[in-house]
Amino acid sequence: MWGHYAQKGKGVCLVFDKKKLISKLLPDEYGEVRYDIQVGNSLIMPRMDTVSKCTEYLDKNRPKLFFIKDSAWSYEQEFRIVKKYSYPRETYLKIGESLMSVIIYGYEDRDKDSKILRSAKIMTIKNILDNKKIICEYGSFLCEKNLRCQGCAIWSSAADMLKIAA
Repeated sequence: MWGHYAQKGKGVCLVFDKKKLISKLLPDEYGEVRYDIQVGNSLIMPRMDTVSKCTEYLDKNRPKLFFIKDSAWSYEQEFRIVKKYSYPRETYLKIGESLMSVIIYGYEDRDKDSKILRSAKIMTIKNILDNKKIICEYGSFLCEKNLRCQGCAIWSSAADMLKIAA
């Protein structure tokens, strides 16, 4: 997936504790993506002249619009959060620091002193993580704590990641 996201291997991936994250959301705000071979263009949105009609359409078709994807993408094993906001409210989801467990930086970013890793946002995230949580480099399998990480694994917590690290 690094080829599609994270600046083609030069960016970062933030890993969150899924159980803790779900506990902060309503049941209709998250879910596993279902993969289907017949997605196509079946969900093209019709032209609507009012915000209320658009909102009604989105509410009615929420699962089809946000939680179904073409089966060609099934290798992603995607989990989505789709939060509804009322305009003009904040349009981002505040995620508490206790929900973040790992930073994985891309395989094309082997230089630990790179611009990405020195950026203010990443430095803030690195400072949030406590000593039990690790920052891992995807691809070359190097970690700050000299652990070997497995590349394509999905962890529900930092503890799960440490269990598979040798």
